[in-house]
Amino acid sequence: MLHVTSMRESPFRFLGVSLLGLGMLGTSAIMGQEEFPDFDLRVECARRVAGRAGSPIQFPGQVILKTDPRQTDGSTGARAWSLSLRASGGARILSATTKKTAGAELPDGLRQDGYELTEITAGVNGQGESNEGVVSAVVLSLSEDVYLPGSGDAVLLNLVMEATAPGSGCKSVEVFFSDGLIGSGQPVRNVITWQAFSRRDDGGADDADTDGYENCIASLCAENRFMRGDTSGDKIVNISDAVFFLDHLFRGGPTPRCLEASDINDDGLLNVSDGVYLLSFLFRGGSPPVTPYPDCGLARTDNKLSCEDAPGCN
Repeated sequence: MLHVTSMRESPFRFLGVSLLGLGMLGTSAIMGQEEFPDFDLRVECARRVAGRAGSPIQFPGQVILKTDPRQTDGSTGARAWSLSLRASGGARILSATTKKTAGAELPDGLRQDGYELTEITAGVNGQGESNEGVVSAVVLSLSEDVYLPGSGDAVLLNLVMEATAPGSGCKSVEVFFSDGLIGSGQPVRNVITWQAFSRRDDGGADDADTDGYENCIASLCAENRFMRGDTSGDKIVNISDAVFFLDHLFRGGPTPRCLEASDINDDGLLNVSDGVYLLSFLFRGGSPPVTPYPDCGLARTDNKLSCEDAPGCN
């Protein structure tokens, strides 16, 4: 008896039936093909993320597919894909979307008369913590020959991750590809559909090379908020801060508790140039201290200077 799968039964089951039909459409055109493009999946994110100690920090990421045509003519790339990703180290995937990606609907992306479903899996169908992550599936078209470009990078998914900054120092968090997460349908594997074939990036038989996935590993660091130029830590920038800093440099005065705040020009060094920079700003109309100023905030660069405390800001 012929069984027609409806969208209401299971979105991912429907996708599986659709992909089968999609593959059969292109089979005759590539019979005997022995060479495949190489598809490399990676999660891109900042290598270092900083925030206030003990506070939740959100940071973005992207799932990117790189296509190397190898011995093919490079005329076509992927026509569909499914993704399954988790986070570890106390991080979680807060949100995921195909908006502003190659899988978005025309005109923002390439999808036309296709299929898309992206789900955060935590708690879906009664699944527990072991199922936390995201699954996503895209078919660019169910009726036309629509493909990604046959070479280069394409963004498949935009992510927002969240983790709590440690009380001090840094810790590693990771977002990685992991087969088997369950959304509204069946367990999802990381698969790229090229022509009529399922391809992978796991270094196995369905992968054109052996390098495997490239995951996002970020160093999540605790930092105190501070105001640059406030060397004395009283949340006021004035001549006393210049004197306090120069006393430290040349007269053996107390060490500033937030060295970042004393790096007025944000060059990663503490020297007389910082004192001159601050005096020039205060009395000669020079440039103001580099951000964060005039409000408290976090450093924008990683120059290895510490900030043990900035009482006026924390």
